Amino acid sequence: MIYNNITFDGRHCREHMGLIYVPDKPEKIIAPQEVYSYRVGGVPGTVAYGDKQDAEPYTLTGTFYPAMDVGDEAAVRRLWRAIAQWLGVGRRQLIMDSEPDKYIMAEVQQMDCNEYGWVEDGLKVTWLC
Repeated sequence: MIYNNITFDGRHCREHMGLIYVPDKPEKIIAPQEVYSYRVGGVPGTVAYGDKQDAEPYTLTGTFYPAMDVGDEAAVRRLWRAIAQWLGVGRRQLIMDSEPDKYIMAEVQQMDCNEYGWVEDGLKVTWLC
């Protein structure tokens, strides 16, 4: 099994869309956070200020490739439209196959491709998390 595929909005890239997802770099395990803390005179270190922690937004990038031969130009166009519809739904759960019990709320910020050349070069996606 390939552990770098994803499920987005309840649809798995390989099983439902016929795509393989390859992340550009290792995924983040925890979102970057700003922890509020203060120093106490005479005590080493810092003390956290309550439970207030703000997660900073971050991006993930990866590329989708067709898992098998797509076919003729009309089939490529149909798949392209299905992918655009699937990924264009807004903020939804993004689940990595490597961590199926964890999800990230994400939306597609950008898709880079050429409508007729993406099959060979892949469809590069930037997720805003």
